[in-house]
Amino acid sequence: LESSGAVIYSFSGWFDGAYQHAAIKRFLTLSNPDKLLIGPWDHSIKIKPWWPNAQKVEFDFNEEMLRFFDYHLKDIDNGIVDEKPVCYYTMVEEKWKFADSWPPPAEMQRIYFASDNALAAAPPAAAEGADSYQVDYTPGTNLHSRWVSLVNVDEVTIEYTGRKEEDRKLLTYTSAPLAEDTEVTGHPLVTLWVASTADDGNFIVYLEDVHPSGEVTYVTEGHLRS
Repeated sequence: LESSGAVIYSFSGWFDGAYQHAAIKRFLTLSNPDKLLIGPWDHSIKIKPWWPNAQKVEFDFNEEMLRFFDYHLKDIDNGIVDEKPVCYYTMVEEKWKFADSWPPPAEMQRIYFASDNALAAAPPAAAEGADSYQVDYTPGTNLHSRWVSLVNVDEVTIEYTGRKEEDRKLLTYTSAPLAEDTEVTGHPLVTLWVASTADDGNFIVYLEDVHPSGEVTYVTEGHLRS
């Protein structure tokens, strides 16, 4: 790909399986002229109404592709190369944003596992600590997660409902209420130290938002096969 010198426009959506991660890695890895766009879509380019404050987002994919090809194949100066190379949609805030790089410039925040299933801004005072968990195979995201969107021939609605009930079956850590509205954009990283009685295992970490009412909203998740 890189040796071809081909210009690349990477399209994906936050609920498009793992394609948004692949699009980002391609954008960061190749030196080819590249644009990156991540919208509030699944693989079928639909907006999901289950998200809080979700609004219908008008976006003309055909027009955007025409702009791209008009410039690179017909030398029509339509301003597309004057735009910043990264365009992404912030969920809940319901806003398109542009950036020169990925992740967009931001202040990194580190939080720590703490006692009583809390997340703290400072490391715990105790040198050692641990939480035990008996694995429960019943919780999950059911068959409506972003992963089903890749082969969604039945057009199942992508949704992450019932997170409050599912979290009761999981090992969870909750921070103090945020003092102000906070945008999380980029790649949250979780560091785990784990001892297990099993020979192998799958670890799934969810990042979620707890509303003042107690309802829980899915933000994203990561997976690791140990």
